[in-house]
Order: sequence, then C-alpha cells, then structure tokens
Amino acid sequence: FRFCRIVHSRIPGRFLYPNSIVKDERNHCNLFVADHHNKAVRTVAVADGHVGTFVKSKLLYNIHGITQDRQGTLYLTANNAIITVNYNRREAVLLAGTSTHQHGLIDGGYLTASFSIVQEIVFVRENLLMVADLGNDKLRLIDLISCQYPQ
Repeated sequence: FRFCRIVHSRIPGRFLYPNSIVKDERNHCNLFVADHHNKAVRTVAVADGHVGTFVKSKLLYNIHGITQDRQGTLYLTANNAIITVNYNRREAVLLAGTSTHQHGLIDGGYLTASFSIVQEIVFVRENLLMVADLGNDKLRLIDLISCQYPQ
C-alpha cells in the first residue's frame, strides 16, 4: 500500500456535514458538494479552493447523494425525495417522493412514488437513475423518460 500525507483543510468555505461530492460535468475545474446541514449544494474550484453556493433551498433538507447528467442537471437525494437542480436556473425542484418527513414504499409516477430515507444516487445509464432507499432496504430505479419506476 502507498500512503499519502493528508493535508489539513485548505478549503476556506464553512461546510456543515458535507457528505457527497461529484465532479461538475460542464466545468471540470469545479466540484459540487452536498452540504447537509446548510441545505445547499456548494461549489469548490479545484485550482484555488474557492468555495461558493450553487443553490440553497428548504427542499435540500437532509441532503445526502448527488449526481449530474451530461446536460448539467443535478440530481440529489434529500430526506424522502429526489430533487433536481437545473444548471442554468440554479433552482431546486421536487422530482419524486415527498419533501416532508412522510416515509413510504410506493412505486409509480413521480407524484405518487414514496421513499424512506434515500441516500446515494447514481446514473446506471443515460436517463436511468438508481437510488439507495435506506429505510426500505431497497435499491430503486427511476426512468427519467417514462417518469416511472421500472419493475
């Protein structure tokens, strides 16, 4: 094994429980950070460590996972919901599930689906997301074309 020296935090931003990071597909010099307790997605410039706030929203309560499609749209897991953030508008929008504390296990369209503490989110192929639904002990697929959960 090769060990590397851990450099103390040189990133000047104030994070409160940062727990997921993804590379910005549109600007490879930036990273997006899911900042849990700040209810925000933060940006970090790789070159100089500059930290900014990409979007902050009440919908991002209990934010955990983050991924991005080729067009730049961010997909996040927060509480019992899947949230999208358009790259240009920088606005958080509920895609599926509920932004309340209501737990459930219902497959269906975006407006009827329910989750229980969703964690990580990843594209398994274009237009097909997989989320880790911790409270239901399930891995669940979300088809972005049909707006359904494949069986």
